[in-house]
Amino acid sequence: MAMSQGLALRTLQALLPLLNNGQDLGINFYGGEPLLEKGLLLSILDRAEQYSKKNQRHFAMTTNGALLDRDFLECISDHPFELTISHDGLWQQETRSGIPHDNTIEHFEELLNAIPTVKAQYSCVCPPSQITRLTDNIAFFKGETQRQVHFGLDSISPWDENAIEALDYELSCIRQSRLHDSCPNFFTPPEPGMFGCSSKERITVDPEGYIWGCFQYFDLFCRYPKAGELDRHRVGHVDMPSKDLKELIARWPACECHEQRQWLAGNEACLFCDQFLYCSQCPVNGAYTTAEIGRLPNWVCKIQRMLNKHRNERTEAGEDKHNPGI
Repeated sequence: MAMSQGLALRTLQALLPLLNNGQDLGINFYGGEPLLEKGLLLSILDRAEQYSKKNQRHFAMTTNGALLDRDFLECISDHPFELTISHDGLWQQETRSGIPHDNTIEHFEELLNAIPTVKAQYSCVCPPSQITRLTDNIAFFKGETQRQVHFGLDSISPWDENAIEALDYELSCIRQSRLHDSCPNFFTPPEPGMFGCSSKERITVDPEGYIWGCFQYFDLFCRYPKAGELDRHRVGHVDMPSKDLKELIARWPACECHEQRQWLAGNEACLFCDQFLYCSQCPVNGAYTTAEIGRLPNWVCKIQRMLNKHRNERTEAGEDKHNPGI
């Protein structure tokens, strides 16, 4: 489902005047694949510049790169635009069979180097089926690009005991190969405390004009339309009366903010876990598997414990003198 140009422009017209002068404006484009709507995307960039001349602007998009070309890069080069290319590296052909085979890192580097004003990075998510190649893939990216690469672990596909044991081995190999600086999110402990949802910082408008606290709420609703709790996070519409919209923005976030003390892992309360202060999880992420916001599958806990184990081992071994660990 694609947002119409008319709705996109009405959204900008309704929301942007509610920003305070000097307030940062960030517009992120999510899909599906945003580049299926290049014309719409570019029109939003131009119109946002017109509506928000007194605001600091920045734009961001994640794409699989299949439709990325030099013309588009030239169009966004004059805007403060952060481009993230989702690429799976060594397992790209196994996990993204529909992407052209010539969409290699070398291909993207050639494109990006031709338009050096475009800020770009890569994102690579490791599914449990490919976990035994994680170290090799990190080394592959390090050899192919000097750009930032965000490595993550698949939080949707179930991880069995064999995959979690393989993760343990791979994290050891990453440390032994001194590749840990290439994936700091695996080894840097989160800030202690409770973790709320990102709706505190963003407003999401779906293709029908409904307002949500975060794009993940909309994604979840598409997956589980009968899950009763999800529609509570659909909190308004861009065509609502301007006074109501202004009130909605004034009391934002309007959706429920989940704290870690309320979470469950299986049927056990996270509050009673001995590592719960050091478990960095989005409260919406677990719902991709459980269909209930704040309820995490047990394998997510096992992965977090495995990451914490290696963070502690690095600290005890003196491998991270600048980070005291847990």
